Amino acid sequence: MEKIVHLARSFEEADDWDIRQCLEMTPEERMEAARILKARLYPEAEDVRDCLRDPSKPLIFRKMLRNSSGCSIISESDS
Repeated sequence: MEKIVHLARSFEEADDWDIRQCLEMTPEERMEAARILKARLYPEAEDVRDCLRDPSKPLIFRKMLRNSSGCSIISESDS
């Protein structure tokens, strides 16, 4: 993936540039970008589709909640 730098004069111009860049990406480029971000943010995460392929794995649903102080709480429940 080629890295491109664009200096914008306003937030609106930066948003427009970002939208144009996303629209110009091919589906393959979008998938690759998503894979890279997932690997950086959640390196140990399992593929959700594995639960559907392997019936012996229990389905656990995780939901991220925010409490009044802004802290994140992860709630887990079985299917």
